[in-house]
Amino acid sequence: MFFKFLLSLWMDTLAYVLHLTPAADELSLKAASTIAFIRACSRGLRPGRLSIAQRDSLNTRKADEDYLTVRCKLPVSSKNNLAYVISQAFKSLGDGSETYEHQGCEDIYGDWVGPCKRSAVPVSLNSASEREQYNTLMSAVTRSTTILYFQGGQFWRRGRGGIKIQNKLAHKVGGRTFGLLYRLSPQNPFPAALIDCLTAYLCLLYPTSEHLHDPIDARDIYLAGDSAGGNLAVALLKLILEIRKLCQNGEATLWWNGEETIVPLPAGAAVLSPYLDMTRSFPSEGANLRFDIIPARGPPFANQDRCDTWPAKRPRHHVYANDDALLHPLVSPVTVRDWTGCPPVWICVGEECLADAGLFMAQKMASANVVVFVEQFSAMPHNFALLCESDSTAQAIQSWAEFICGVRDGSLGKPVVVKWSHQRSQLGRQPLSLEMWRGMSRETVLKQMKEEMVKWGPPSA
Repeated sequence: MFFKFLLSLWMDTLAYVLHLTPAADELSLKAASTIAFIRACSRGLRPGRLSIAQRDSLNTRKADEDYLTVRCKLPVSSKNNLAYVISQAFKSLGDGSETYEHQGCEDIYGDWVGPCKRSAVPVSLNSASEREQYNTLMSAVTRSTTILYFQGGQFWRRGRGGIKIQNKLAHKVGGRTFGLLYRLSPQNPFPAALIDCLTAYLCLLYPTSEHLHDPIDARDIYLAGDSAGGNLAVALLKLILEIRKLCQNGEATLWWNGEETIVPLPAGAAVLSPYLDMTRSFPSEGANLRFDIIPARGPPFANQDRCDTWPAKRPRHHVYANDDALLHPLVSPVTVRDWTGCPPVWICVGEECLADAGLFMAQKMASANVVVFVEQFSAMPHNFALLCESDSTAQAIQSWAEFICGVRDGSLGKPVVVKWSHQRSQLGRQPLSLEMWRGMSRETVLKQMKEEMVKWGPPSA
């Protein structure tokens, strides 16, 4: 297995040096080496036990020491019916055949991240109270813009690079971010993470005296995330739209902090490499595999060694949700029927396996008159903006921030759909057409997703 890892790393590096891959014109040697190493790890090493890998992923504090963060608990009043209202939305959006394990609403945890680094503040801050640290963080914030950020990690591990990207975004928009530490699967499968996301959003809107922050206007809140976190940001948007419809029709009433509450829409959402199709059924899964770092599609989590965490006691293929729920719009947002009323959205993908799902969803949003911006980066792998330093990474982060500032300042302009690539050693952009997805129906997507699941066979017991 280790020989396979070394061989993969050596072949990728050699292909770059000899210019035998299109990525050679898009990446520096340092960036290409980083991506080659990650690809070799994901494809050349045995996954091992999920429980051990999950535990290791939770130890991310050392990598984030240079960023000014305040980790805190957001207590939640028991006087809410969030889980019930989400169950009503789940039923309303599904076909009645989907199931999930009951998950309650719990206190949540997360990191407030500011626009400056820890090295720029006094060392004495390390021993200061949580509120003093938060006030110091807020002293560098110049705008009311607040980004609610959901990290990736395939729903079962803490993603890497989330604090760093939050710091960069906070710096560029002059605001702050709250990075939610949502509950992880398979111990807490769907809808636990989504409940946590909605809980965090409501806590930002309606804090209590136990919270560090003051109430934040929904017009100042932007949802953001990468990979699985991108899924959660998009699913949360649809969930909010559905809850609003149910409440307005009298089919449900949301109680929060003991009061009847209407959930306002956030200002917008911006996602990187969103994981929108749990079955990975789109053509780019095969066509873009050569550029990507993630393994080829197939039965998910089938190669994990057995442990007390996985496989689940009730057999299923995916750590995140029951098999009969993988096609549900709140689990795989590519199956959403209608995006009418959705606020502006920015979607960024590389030339990666998950690209087509993102482009398809963008087209469906645009057809519902949603203001949607799409940027694809040539030869870039999944989550490239979090993995390596490159011209593409710099441009993606700049575009990410410009979208948020554009929505905030009312200067967004007409939707832009572009593809970035290097032309004569400079990064340039050209129009990207979504027309090929216009004629693809939701029924066609559901059919190809079901066909993909058939190939998996029965789940491990």
